[in-house]
Amino acid sequence: MLAIVYPYRAIGALLLRIGARSAFYSRVLCLAERAGREYTAFVPEDLYKRIVREIRREKYLTPYILAEKYSMTLSLAKRVLRRLEAEGLIELYSPNRRASIYLIKAKK
Repeated sequence: MLAIVYPYRAIGALLLRIGARSAFYSRVLCLAERAGREYTAFVPEDLYKRIVREIRREKYLTPYILAEKYSMTLSLAKRVLRRLEAEGLIELYSPNRRASIYLIKAKK
């Protein structure tokens, strides 16, 4: 009897051997390569600084705008917006479960 091995399992096992965090993480990396995007659970600090620099040009931000512009998932874009709000760079204008709208605070 032949066992069917899915490609992500084989790659996941290989990544586990070379030091990947978990089989799930390896599978996510494999699927992300197929989609052409890199899905990570955090935003690199250099990308975050670039976002902070470039949001000054915008009038408002939504998770969708951020996700499309910087090729990230919506949940990660929401996390970035919450961090920007906590730092006082933007303020929540219209809270909504689907698409919150944030306004850019004027630079003092």
